Amino acid sequence: MSETIGPETGTKRKIKFTYVISALVISCLMIGTAFGMMISATTPSTPTVIEPGSMASSQSYLIFPDNGIYKARSGMTGAIVLSSDDAGIVIRGVISLLALSGGEIQLKNGIYNVKTLVNATRSVEGTNWAAIVIPGNLGTGLHGVFKIIGESRPYWVGMFSPTLPLAWNGTIINILQTAVNTAPASARIFGIYSAYDDIYGNYVEVKELGIRFPTNQRGGVNGIDVSFAQNSEIVDINVDFAIDYANLLLPVWSPFSWAGSAGITTTKSTKTSNYLAYCIVTGFGTGFNLGSEHTLLEDCSAYRCEYAGFVGALGGSVYHASTLINFQDLECIRGLFFGSTLKEGTVWNIISYCQELTEAGIWARIAYATEERPGIIHGEVSYTTVVGGSPPNQYRAFWEAGSGVNTTVTTAFYSSTTHGIAYTVGYNTVTFITGLPTFANLVLCSFNSTAYGSYAWSTPAWNQVTITVTNAGDYTVYWYASCTSTVP
Repeated sequence: MSETIGPETGTKRKIKFTYVISALVISCLMIGTAFGMMISATTPSTPTVIEPGSMASSQSYLIFPDNGIYKARSGMTGAIVLSSDDAGIVIRGVISLLALSGGEIQLKNGIYNVKTLVNATRSVEGTNWAAIVIPGNLGTGLHGVFKIIGESRPYWVGMFSPTLPLAWNGTIINILQTAVNTAPASARIFGIYSAYDDIYGNYVEVKELGIRFPTNQRGGVNGIDVSFAQNSEIVDINVDFAIDYANLLLPVWSPFSWAGSAGITTTKSTKTSNYLAYCIVTGFGTGFNLGSEHTLLEDCSAYRCEYAGFVGALGGSVYHASTLINFQDLECIRGLFFGSTLKEGTVWNIISYCQELTEAGIWARIAYATEERPGIIHGEVSYTTVVGGSPPNQYRAFWEAGSGVNTTVTTAFYSSTTHGIAYTVGYNTVTFITGLPTFANLVLCSFNSTAYGSYAWSTPAWNQVTITVTNAGDYTVYWYASCTSTVP
């Protein structure tokens, strides 16, 4: 059987043509790739160099040290916009660029030497000079957010031993004596200061920094003060002095500054809020100056300060609740001081407060927590005390006598309120051990029967209560006792 093969149709010719073109393209690509590999193998590569701080980023500005010069790079353009050998000039200059918008400033690790302070005085504030000033607003009636964030805070050697040398790692705003000398002798000076605003103030966030002054022998030295801000968030901050902790002297209190010197000062008005966490203050007159309601303090420490903290000692009326959690009162001469701006009904819950009182000499304990207006504080206090020796944890008071009468206090060693059951067993009296650290000042009882008539109580010893009933009998006595703690 024969088969006839006819001429190619137009469609078949187009398909063959497409195959040919495709083959040519693929061949060219393969040849080009091989040629490029040959060139690459014979030509040395040039490494890509990335300068410090050169990467454009989402923050408003990035500041970094470069061979003794501090440079600020725009996060939007990547361009260097400011440079100086005075870190104060650069940081303040960047803040001025953000004055109408707010924004974020990040600082890479390094020592930021501040050589000058600027006058931050307003008529309502007294004389104030500062290394860094955050504006009070973004223009009349306009407010925003300012963030100053370091790469990491410096290591705190006080955790292990005061004899260790001061750490100089991390991100440290180091205020030199030459900067302090630029301010009048009668001025308060600040590391970071939020300026006055007569309406609300800006939101201020400061994180992962060390702020260091040359000496605590000049009164009126303050680390961070956001008293005129609307809200604040202060996290992972060390505030101290350029002095090894073993050589620290008692801080000098200033006659022109009611607070003497304070490590960190919160907002000072009602309708604001503050969050502080993992902050350590060393060597100040006041560790933490808490002037506002709606304040939460977590895992913060005051070390070798005269007062561990002031609460409600400045600003306007403070009505609402606040909380301290795991606060470390480390070798401070005095405990917390609760001031006159606290109003009746103010609640401060103090949870897991630690008093470490192992030192004698200039850092020996003089006084415990005190209320300027006794009975104004309500809330619960739980604490322990480390005094060294054996056992290392021993009883010490939290409140000075007469203070804290409206708080419920518990420690690892006693509770200021106890309760239990006692039995008269045919008699009209029964005496029992209260478990309180001192004489009970209130005893309440209920009975399993009304036949007892009436009852009275007395304290034959500091840790005992005697209940006397009118009619003798077998009664079950359900008792509750409380006391006001005093120094043993």
